[in-house]
Amino acid sequence: MDRMRRGLVLVGVLALVIASFARRETARTDARAAEVAVRAGAPGSTPIALEATEPTPSDRTEVSAPVEVAPDLPRLEVLVTFADAPLAGASVALFPFGESQGFLTADDASARIVEERTGPDGIAHLGDRVAATYLVLATAPGGEQARARIVVAPAARVRTTLALGTAALEGTVHDLDGRPFAGARVLARQGDVWFVTAADASGWYRLGGLTGGSARSVRALALDLAAGETLPFELASGETRRVDFGSPNGRARWSGVVRLPSGAPLAGPFRLYFTGSPEAAIGNTPVDAAGHFDVVLPPGRYVARFETPAGLALGSADLAGALVQDLAVPRVVVRGRLRYVGTKHPLAKGPEHDVALALAKSDGTPVTGTLLRSDARFAFLGLEPGSYALTTSPWTIAATADGTQPFEIGAGTDELELDLAITDP
Repeated sequence: MDRMRRGLVLVGVLALVIASFARRETARTDARAAEVAVRAGAPGSTPIALEATEPTPSDRTEVSAPVEVAPDLPRLEVLVTFADAPLAGASVALFPFGESQGFLTADDASARIVEERTGPDGIAHLGDRVAATYLVLATAPGGEQARARIVVAPAARVRTTLALGTAALEGTVHDLDGRPFAGARVLARQGDVWFVTAADASGWYRLGGLTGGSARSVRALALDLAAGETLPFELASGETRRVDFGSPNGRARWSGVVRLPSGAPLAGPFRLYFTGSPEAAIGNTPVDAAGHFDVVLPPGRYVARFETPAGLALGSADLAGALVQDLAVPRVVVRGRLRYVGTKHPLAKGPEHDVALALAKSDGTPVTGTLLRSDARFAFLGLEPGSYALTTSPWTIAATADGTQPFEIGAGTDELELDLAITDP
């Protein structure tokens, strides 16, 4: 009997030991599996710290509870104003932004991330958002719309303002064959805020909701036309301005060669801009290595300008059909080449391609002449005879006491060539 009792006790002890061991192994296995899932980025796993404690003397195994780490997301707010006052009740929708999407497809409800209404303070709270680029569309109760591209960076709060107003643009859009351009997209930009509409079947458009005032210049463009952008202009509050794009008379053409004062071609690449009145559409075209350009524009009078819509004027013409007319660079052109003779940078793509140039008169007065850069070559256009000094930075002109290269443009000089060596500062 005693032998049987001792056998039963031994069996019970063995059962307890086996059960305790099984509990420890199960806990350790669960902890390892959770840690592996987190490290491997398994679906549904959360990047948390798991810690399995060593078994206690009472054979109990404890695993610390998962602790979620709250992401530090920026809070996005949008302020909508109308006539410079906070606008309550406006709809504000947030969309993902893509370069192909631009500012024009923010009406696709399926792509909408969130939509909120502005409160009495004109602010719509769009919640915590991951750092990314978004498109924000604000719609006033009266139907006026404004949109903006917004880059949300990690921060405690990100706020952007979309300003609406009572000014408007209207007009017609014709294609290059002189026909009404149904569906042509017309945009207006005021700062970082865009306004968008489309022409109807007759080519007529109206773009409302713009803000007036001298501090808010407008630039309008017909996105589907090669010559469809205006210079900046101002609108008064409540003003409706007519801006037409294209012409019912169809197209005109201007081609020719950009020439230096000597008559030699000014080699590209660079761009020419063709401007009319401040509200007239402008076009632009590249100039090739032979100095040749060819541009199609609506009929009208244009001024050809170098590199920007407000750049150096190279000539003007009244366009009605096909015109072949060269353009001449006025006054003196100073051209040159930069050579790097230092030792701290590789020669294959040295500082001569990136160095900044500054030109001043001999008395130190800065010269705002037009500068053309093409790799290691440069050209200052439209200079007058006189004494000048050229400096470079951060690399300096070699073999000079103060890093300055003086030169003189004499009377009757059309072109001047400089060869500059630059070195490490």
